[in-house]
Amino acid sequence: MAKIPVSRRTVLPIGAGGKRHSPDRLNIVTSASMLGGVVGGGAFGSSRVDGLQPPVAPSITASRINDTTIRFTFSGGSGASSWTGYYRTPAGSGSYSSVSLTVGQAYYDVTVSSGGTANFYVAAANGAGTVNSSVATGSAASVSWQLASGHYEPRENNMVIEHPRPDAETNSYAQHRWTYTGLPWSTRICVRDGSYPFRFEVDATSAGKGMYIGAQLVAVGDHLAADATYAKLFWDNPTAGTHTITVSVYDQEYQRGSSPSAVATITWTLVVDQVASKYVAVDPVSGNDTTGTGTFAAPFRTIQRIHNDNSATTTFANRQIWLRAGTTNLDGMTDRGGNYALASGTNPVVFVGYPGETCVLSLYEGWFVGRGAGDIMFKNVTIRHASEFGTKMHFYATVTGASRVSFHDCDLTNYFAGSNTGSENPALIYTTTGGTTSRLTVEGCDLTGQLGAILTAYMLDGGTFQHNTIHNATLTETDPSNSHAALYLKDSTRNFTVRANDVWDAITGGIDGFVGCGGQNTGGFTYSAENILIEYNKISFTGQRSIENTFEYGSPATGVHIRRNSCAQDIHHGFSNTPSDYNVTRNAAVGGITNMPGGAVQTGNITGVGLFDSSMNLTGANRTNYLGIRGAEIA
Repeated sequence: MAKIPVSRRTVLPIGAGGKRHSPDRLNIVTSASMLGGVVGGGAFGSSRVDGLQPPVAPSITASRINDTTIRFTFSGGSGASSWTGYYRTPAGSGSYSSVSLTVGQAYYDVTVSSGGTANFYVAAANGAGTVNSSVATGSAASVSWQLASGHYEPRENNMVIEHPRPDAETNSYAQHRWTYTGLPWSTRICVRDGSYPFRFEVDATSAGKGMYIGAQLVAVGDHLAADATYAKLFWDNPTAGTHTITVSVYDQEYQRGSSPSAVATITWTLVVDQVASKYVAVDPVSGNDTTGTGTFAAPFRTIQRIHNDNSATTTFANRQIWLRAGTTNLDGMTDRGGNYALASGTNPVVFVGYPGETCVLSLYEGWFVGRGAGDIMFKNVTIRHASEFGTKMHFYATVTGASRVSFHDCDLTNYFAGSNTGSENPALIYTTTGGTTSRLTVEGCDLTGQLGAILTAYMLDGGTFQHNTIHNATLTETDPSNSHAALYLKDSTRNFTVRANDVWDAITGGIDGFVGCGGQNTGGFTYSAENILIEYNKISFTGQRSIENTFEYGSPATGVHIRRNSCAQDIHHGFSNTPSDYNVTRNAAVGGITNMPGGAVQTGNITGVGLFDSSMNLTGANRTNYLGIRGAEIA
């Protein structure tokens, strides 16, 4: 048996506010729910069981961990006083063995012969009876991570690992460099450029300590997709000490006559201990600002207790803030207009949700402002606007520059509030002209509800927006001067990859397209957006364009590649200026490739109605002819 490594956020069981996703969404939304037991007369994570109703058996999914291990993950079970797992290997042969499961357990690993198979089901029991789940089948057989010729896109630029970074570039408080002994730890490996999809490996010494990594895409029917572990390093039970970790990344051109640049490596150290001066805990339910000390045993109740309404406070500098379950309000600093200043050497800049808990960070008073800090991190938290917040809509804005800014495994919801006309490029994340923001990574996040623009970027150098989901969302234009795209990469933005995102059931209210790049090289800006890679995205953006590029008032520098996207609308070029090295290739776009200038390279695109089913998967003859070579699906 094993405790869950929190690979995404933990959501409530189905039937208690949790979300159910179809298997075809595996590449962008995978959640783990723990088994719920009868506690104090009610089911943990579900409605009370007055009169004792039969339990709800979990659904089970299987995933390959390595050649001899299959992981069966549970989702949605509740109301049982006991849980029993039954497994057999190989699948379909012999009798089942049983194993007792515990409340709060989220998966069970079955050991099989090399490349073997197994069946697994769960029996949920209480005084009202026993209910069995459906039988899940898993395989440990390896799927080749390298695709056939013509099924992957050649590298335009060498891979760059944007997160994590080496010790010499980062601070000791960075989320990938320190954690608490015994608490499940994970960190994303964020890669831009290169030839996707990648394979990831962790060094043998780290693997021997119990670390493991989501090495490659998994098979989902006739195609490949990223599950919740892909591109992510885990350690379920970190042991005390200083640990040197090396991760290697291989792209599709590895050993295909290419240079060694088909491999990228990163090495850093992770310190694991229980030193109280390295973190501060906030528990909005049971914390106490008067008697608390900021430890897990005696947490504070509010963020305001940490900064004491002063942006220059250093009492808790260079620590991580760990949030516990419940809603924590962002109480800003009076001397920063109610905002929380993320500055070097003052208040903490790392916000981590406690593993296995739903931790909500609500913008009650202001927003987070980058003022020169490095290693800013929001991880495993639900981020939303409080209803009382008013009309502003930034969550994070760089004002005087910031380095290594990360949003990983967060739920971002309902941050739009009212009209933002004249509010300076209103967006959830806004990198301003006040200073360069470097290495911005937004990965593994789930965006839903009433939204506005997601990212507006000036002076952004390096980063990724990938493996995110935007669904059941209304993306509303809030300032007519900034309505071109929900992800808008503007002046002096370069070296950025938008990859493998899934946009579905998204409705627009005035925003021209979901993603776009453009800008000008006049008016004080050095260049327009350059070295931008937009690939493998599924974009169903009702009523507007999927990709909208707006190059105006001058020529951008070079390198805009829009390839292998599946678009329910069109890919459009706005204004009359043409970037050099402008490529729109092998996309599938219902609305076509429109208004492209003569200098744009357009090859291999397929267009017209009937390309996709409701999940934006190629269908019919298009699937037969183009699966894995046109559009976002990988095969």
